[in-house]
Amino acid sequence: MSISQVRESAGSRRATARGTGITRQPRIAIIGAGFSGLGLGIRLKRAGLTDFTIFEKADNVGGTWRDNRYPGLSCDIPSRYYAWSFAPNPDWSMTFSPGSEIQGYIEKVAAKERLSDFVEYHTPVTAARWDETEWEVWSNDRSLGRFDFVISAVGFLHYPNHPDIKGLDTFAGKVVHTAEWDSTATWVGKRVGVIGNGSTGTQVVAAITPEVEELVHFMRTPQWMVPMDKKPYRRSWKLAQRFVPGLSKRTFKFYEEAQDAFGEGFTEPGPGQDAFVQMPRDFLEAAVPDPDLRAKLTPDYPPGCRRLIVSSEYYQMIQRPNAHLVRDGIVEVVPEGVVTADGTLHELDLLIVATGYDANAFIRRLGLVGRDGATVEELWKDGYRTYESVALDGFPNFFMLGGPHSPFGHFSFVLSGEHQSRYAVRWIEAWARGEYENAAPSTAAVDRFTAQQRVKIKETTWGADCVSWYQDVSGTPSLYPWSARTFRESMSKRVVSDFDVQR
Repeated sequence: MSISQVRESAGSRRATARGTGITRQPRIAIIGAGFSGLGLGIRLKRAGLTDFTIFEKADNVGGTWRDNRYPGLSCDIPSRYYAWSFAPNPDWSMTFSPGSEIQGYIEKVAAKERLSDFVEYHTPVTAARWDETEWEVWSNDRSLGRFDFVISAVGFLHYPNHPDIKGLDTFAGKVVHTAEWDSTATWVGKRVGVIGNGSTGTQVVAAITPEVEELVHFMRTPQWMVPMDKKPYRRSWKLAQRFVPGLSKRTFKFYEEAQDAFGEGFTEPGPGQDAFVQMPRDFLEAAVPDPDLRAKLTPDYPPGCRRLIVSSEYYQMIQRPNAHLVRDGIVEVVPEGVVTADGTLHELDLLIVATGYDANAFIRRLGLVGRDGATVEELWKDGYRTYESVALDGFPNFFMLGGPHSPFGHFSFVLSGEHQSRYAVRWIEAWARGEYENAAPSTAAVDRFTAQQRVKIKETTWGADCVSWYQDVSGTPSLYPWSARTFRESMSKRVVSDFDVQR
């Protein structure tokens, strides 16, 4: 079924959806077919709002799980909590799933919900302009149409971060970025260098070290780690998840409560947070007996200030005889390998760049222009400003899923997007009932939330004195600083008085 046929089947924009109070169908543009965009599409369909299009730059759904295929890729959130609440998966193979399994889950749910009928592939959104009554959306020089609502679901791990290293293009071997993995890359029996030691870099090192001749891990700044209890699920447990009534919901609730408690270690000062930040120190002490290596692996900032790395294998792998940790800075790359500040040439066959993404890109590259010519760059020139992480003043009928101030530091990103989707759909449903024409949060409401966020973030572990990819240009971490419970509650409300509404 084509996009136009889907719209025709939705009926007239003034057609009603029986039993819902909907008197008109809004035209909705969703940007991105990852977890958040697809989840929003499912929720819209179930609400009887079917005149929507999901614009996707690539040729398949999945977002970051489609794009990332590097060795060792897995999620650091438990599998049964890193899934849509309305689509439990009894077939997860282990407690922390590999990336390919997550991508398969996304594709399976999208197929079951027939979401491809609503997706335009190979269609990157490059501009969206509000003309005082509706949005016009563009892909390069092609207009994609006019819409009543635009929702960004591009996420924050979207644009690869390529390091500016002298001579990188002169390397005689293969250079591979983890966000743009080359399936022809081979590492077995090779001398391999890995640049970067966030979640991606540590996963790569843990996965390939047993198979390489030599592994050199170039580490600029150590990271705090906590162990991952990665265990395979038994067949009997999978069958129970599938067939025992209510078990999958109870399991989800168990992980939700556990994740909430873990997350409060970041956000709530007190004895619980003190014990939480001690855990990575104890793990390092127990896992690395060599005092010299342990010193190299010890960060100079408190645990939780940056994103914690969840791995039980990395400390084991970096202590193997064929693994070497290099803390000296990289001076340049030459055809033979990498030259570090101590003058050493590390000869290599393969260089893996694990420098992640531009986590501060968010929606900056969508070319958004709001009311009276407002731009995101101008709005955020002194730091991020949002309303409850989902909306922007001056941008009517626009919502963000996974934008700044989302709880991606201590919450499942899938569930975060799901709650933000519910919030957006409440506003869209009100429009469909004829309650208003356009609405954007007031500047006063945005200022209030932003001020509260900047005060509260100082009480969290992220507010400690360190540099992290969480921070905006003002140095403020762009995270939701309250508990996951508070976030769920805030997304369950639609405070109309906080919005400038045109009826």
